[in-house]
Amino acid sequence: MRGRPFAVGHVVTVEMRAKISKARRATVRRQRQERELLRRQKISQSLQQHPVSDVTRQRLSEALRHRQPSESFRKKTAARMLGNQYTKGRRLSQGHREKLRQVWAKRSPRERALWGARACAGNRHPSSLEVVVRQLLDALGVAHEPSVQIGPYVADVLVPHSKLVIECDGDYWHSRPGALERDMRKDRYLEANGYRVLRLGERVIKGMSIEDMCGFIADAEAV
Repeated sequence: MRGRPFAVGHVVTVEMRAKISKARRATVRRQRQERELLRRQKISQSLQQHPVSDVTRQRLSEALRHRQPSESFRKKTAARMLGNQYTKGRRLSQGHREKLRQVWAKRSPRERALWGARACAGNRHPSSLEVVVRQLLDALGVAHEPSVQIGPYVADVLVPHSKLVIECDGDYWHSRPGALERDMRKDRYLEANGYRVLRLGERVIKGMSIEDMCGFIADAEAV
């Protein structure tokens, strides 16, 4: 504080300390972002000066095509993406979108379904209907798992010990064109793989009691 006579005897309040700390954090964050941006620019310039050959791209593509990331790697990647200021709210260029369409078009229908189910199972948020069903199951002491991938589909709620899949059907999404056919295909696939399927509509779930849930589960497991 030398050379600043106006600060002698000045009391720093808690509010001032908070403002100073916030300003310092903002400065550090901005400097970190500037360094990251500079690093990315250097990498981009280096790649432009030394482009990757088509043969190398093909080898990398073939090597990574059947490689499945681990669960811990997915969680770390998701955490980094959520906290990344560069990718948050970022829009893809038209060229990038076109490349993604071409890559996606080469996938078989089964590969598309598996990738979609895997992404959905790892990132989807439970609906309000699923929350109600899970609360009722908790009250009954029934062990269950939310958003479980089964083949190319994702079960809303799975009761593992009886292989019972509970589907929570909202009125809006499940009354749209083609929804009934998709639900029937999903039910046939689950039943063919040894699962029981219990579909509960929105009105049923909203007016359901613990006794009703107990009866539904008993009827479904008796089939």
